[in-house]
Amino acid sequence: MKTRKGYTLVEILVAASILSAFMLSIFLLFRQLTTSYRVGEWKASRQKEVQLLMAMLKEDLEKANSAFVIKVSGEAERISPEINISINSLAFNPLEGGDKKLESNTTNQPVAYFAIIKSAVEASAFSELTSGRWQGCSLVMTSRSLNYLRTGDYTRHSTFPVGLPGAVFTAPDSGVSAGGLFEPNNSNDSFNKVNDVSSVAFYLIEDGDKRALQVVIECRLVQGNIPVSSITESTVAGMLRDTKVVSVGM
Repeated sequence: MKTRKGYTLVEILVAASILSAFMLSIFLLFRQLTTSYRVGEWKASRQKEVQLLMAMLKEDLEKANSAFVIKVSGEAERISPEINISINSLAFNPLEGGDKKLESNTTNQPVAYFAIIKSAVEASAFSELTSGRWQGCSLVMTSRSLNYLRTGDYTRHSTFPVGLPGAVFTAPDSGVSAGGLFEPNNSNDSFNKVNDVSSVAFYLIEDGDKRALQVVIECRLVQGNIPVSSITESTVAGMLRDTKVVSVGM
């Protein structure tokens, strides 16, 4: 009986096919695990970024106000113009159940503007004028990125990263300048940015004389024009009694 040496061509082809299928399955499994890891890493990173921005935005919205001067009599006099929380009409929902949201695109889109102002104190026979302190806050969408800026520099506030819309007022008519009625407050300037933002929305919540704003931000991971994953985060900020929210075309 002859002992067979080597393998037939058919056996070699079958073995090669099995090996190829095995290697392909290993590759696909590796790619799937790599993709899952990248998606998980993206979710964790974006969630942290959004939460940091929202924490700062919530804190500032709860301080938003107009400019006042405390008179010698103790009365608080509002300085013109009235400074509101101005929100892009495309993102503002006057009811909690609304469905409007500002979608990101390749252009710069103003989202919201407001100010945080410490009142000035009028001069008296016993004391000089105590200047108020001003900070401007802006939320702007720039090509799938959401930018939040808090600054005492009015020029930067009104120009970066886009110009302040003409229908929005964030500073008193008296202006913001060193030694003026209202001085710039640069003590805690801050800038925060989140990438991969697909939309942002604001909802006004009213409960009797209490009012709040809910902010919802959605981020989306896109690969080859195909959405791969997304996250949605929200926060609710209470508002001062005299602070108004207005919907503005921007």
